[in-house]
Amino acid sequence: MDPSLLNLYQKRRKQWAKEIGRYSRLILNDHFSIVLFVVLGFGIFFYQDQLVKLQVALQTPGVKYGLKGLLSVLVTSLLLLGRPLWFTKTADQSFLFARGQAWQPYWLKGTYLTTFLWSVVIAVGLIVLAPLMQLVNQWTLGEMGLFGLWVLLAKTAYELLRYLLIYYSNQRTLGLTGFCLLQLVLAYLSMNLSFRGLVGFIGLYLMVVLLVLMQLKKGTQHRVVNFNGVIESEEKRQAHFYRFISVFADTPQQQTSIKPRPWLAPLLERMTYFSQSSLAYLYLRVLMRSTSYSSVWLRLLLFTGGLMFLTNNAWLLIVLGVLCLILTALQLMPLMHAYRHHPGVALISSQTNKSLKAFQLVLMFALWAQRVVFMIIFIYKVPFGWPFILALASWIGTSLLLAYGYAPHWSKKHH
Repeated sequence: MDPSLLNLYQKRRKQWAKEIGRYSRLILNDHFSIVLFVVLGFGIFFYQDQLVKLQVALQTPGVKYGLKGLLSVLVTSLLLLGRPLWFTKTADQSFLFARGQAWQPYWLKGTYLTTFLWSVVIAVGLIVLAPLMQLVNQWTLGEMGLFGLWVLLAKTAYELLRYLLIYYSNQRTLGLTGFCLLQLVLAYLSMNLSFRGLVGFIGLYLMVVLLVLMQLKKGTQHRVVNFNGVIESEEKRQAHFYRFISVFADTPQQQTSIKPRPWLAPLLERMTYFSQSSLAYLYLRVLMRSTSYSSVWLRLLLFTGGLMFLTNNAWLLIVLGVLCLILTALQLMPLMHAYRHHPGVALISSQTNKSLKAFQLVLMFALWAQRVVFMIIFIYKVPFGWPFILALASWIGTSLLLAYGYAPHWSKKHH
């Protein structure tokens, strides 16, 4: 590999790793760690409960074939995770395009790195799916190990295919789509094989894949690199990465925007109580129209509501609701001081000292909207009785503590 390109690759790889580390520390803070712990516990509880139910359901004809189809889709989806880490910028085309074949080792190193990192993720995913595969296929540990080996080989073949198809721009989409459909079929068929069958299947698969890749490699000698395709792939990878990060934190690449949302205008006009306070009306409009704040409480509501639909345990429903209210309040706290440097807002808040009260009013509205959804889900999942009264009291009490206990403390701390 050309020393200059090797240095360029190492520099960009270190820059990428540094960026991953910075955002990881930002996301995996104390608040998200609590969410992750609760979601992990909920997932284990729900997964174990479904495995127990499936032991009875598998006695019904046709259920086993449906579960094998579901497992095939999940395994194929694992293969599609990730995009190539080629670290190729738009500026590279202007002064390095002429180097042509010298870029091959550069992209190949990125392909190897992509394969290794996502193979680790796939291995974790297969470990999670192992109890379900053992239940459906009645596999031994050795058979599940062979199936996992085949999945990792398929991921390696998929990444190498993506690398080689940069020379076949016209057939790239068709080739990758055909490969994915083939993996889906093979995943389903392999679930009906025994230990010896899996050994023969892996050997035959490896032989065919090597022949196809060697044939594609041989054809690259007479083809031109699709440099634009490589740059486009890298831009999509970065866009997906920053879009994912923007769910948890602000990123410089994702600009905050204000959306008109005309369908909300009649609702805002009818909420005359908020119009009595200029700051409360401002906070309400920001809460509804700003992508930085509207996405926070709405996504938390949708996520928590989805988790609630997966369980009938009253205590777990109460805990999920309380956790969502706490996280919503914590994420919305910066709204209190978001416009304090605006001349009009600074004048109003300094004269009337209503900034905190206006924010408390809007925060209670957001928490009230979430509580309404939680109560509907709770009544649907749990018969009406004392658990509902306990849930309602817990959610109302949590909202009051957050709005009139924590919010004043946060305001003084960040004044």
